[in-house]
Amino acid sequence: MGEVGDAVASLHPGIELAECRFVHDAAFPAMPAIVADGSGSGTIVLGEPITDWRNRDIANQDVILNCNGAERRRGSAAEAIDHPLVPLTWLTNELSRTGIGLKTGQTISTGTLTGMLRPKAGETYIADFGPLGSVSATYS
Repeated sequence: MGEVGDAVASLHPGIELAECRFVHDAAFPAMPAIVADGSGSGTIVLGEPITDWRNRDIANQDVILNCNGAERRRGSAAEAIDHPLVPLTWLTNELSRTGIGLKTGQTISTGTLTGMLRPKAGETYIADFGPLGSVSATYS
């Protein structure tokens, strides 16, 4: 992870507004189909860069996801993905193996720390990463 971490220009708290093309009904496909379809990736809203992130305990920082002021989810990188550099290292190696590679300046989302919710119009979500910052998004 060291070489990959050295290449990271900045690390940001974020909220991803998932966009899944499948209808959420009884015919909703199994997880492998969701993953193959981009894992519901949509728009990502990034907060300010985390200062001195390499010297902070990123993995064990609690993240609290609030919706309209009420806590909806809680998590941490340690529980979900171990550390953001773990999926980034996997992605880097996989894209290198296939000859695609990553390019300077690309933004990579390393996954959810709080799980997916189905937002409704008018809801405002705030992801609070404690001393690492926060980010908010309103679904319309």
